[in-house]
Amino acid sequence: SSDVCSSDLQLISKTDKILIAVSGGRDSILLLILLHQLGYTVEVAHCNYNLRAEESDSDEEFVRKLADKMEVPFHLKKFNTKNLAEKDGVSIQMKARDLRYEWFGALSEERNLNKIATAHHLDDQLETILINLTRGTGLKGLRGMKEKRGKIIRPLLCVSRDEINEFMFNKHIPFREDSSNASAKYFRNKIRHQVIPVLKEINPSLLKAVNNTTRRLRNVEVNWDNQFLAWQESLDIKNGVTKIDFSEVVENNISFI
Repeated sequence: SSDVCSSDLQLISKTDKILIAVSGGRDSILLLILLHQLGYTVEVAHCNYNLRAEESDSDEEFVRKLADKMEVPFHLKKFNTKNLAEKDGVSIQMKARDLRYEWFGALSEERNLNKIATAHHLDDQLETILINLTRGTGLKGLRGMKEKRGKIIRPLLCVSRDEINEFMFNKHIPFREDSSNASAKYFRNKIRHQVIPVLKEINPSLLKAVNNTTRRLRNVEVNWDNQFLAWQESLDIKNGVTKIDFSEVVENNISFI
């Protein structure tokens, strides 16, 4: 386990039924193997975005065979992602994200699964925060992804890519390598391959620092939400008219900015 893991969130219980998003890459394969070996009830969801021709089909076949070998239910959804993205005027990555989460939600309802597990890890978290910062963001963007959001859980969010690589290679666990991860045309890959290595050179403990920072920001967010809810409950609302005592707002140092 990573030395940056200290979340006290109860992500999974033994009674949970979990849909695992499995692309075939090392991260999602590790997540599937770990949850399966720990005895959880799991099912596999694989998206074929039809973006890499034969490579996409080979990923699909690899995940299908692994699920069959593990005797785990396998679910497949194929998307014409490029055409759908062009039709909606959004990036392929954004459209792929929307498509998969919409399907995961529908599939989990259909199969009566109460958790959806994705294999996002600590390096993904850092990339997401830097992307948000580059585009301009607020507190939500700076604190990054949550370990738990509704049905969605991210059990590997405090584990680094290097730790995952080390485990997979030491255990000789096969996985599929997505060739698009090396493409410089994607914004995330530019951050991953050109920006983060420089930051890690400046601070070798970068990932630990990011993990600690996101935890503090999440605490700030929770504290703000609690204060705001308490203030909302104290409002005087009659006949559709809301009265606000601004002396109380100033006294409690509540900010609306």
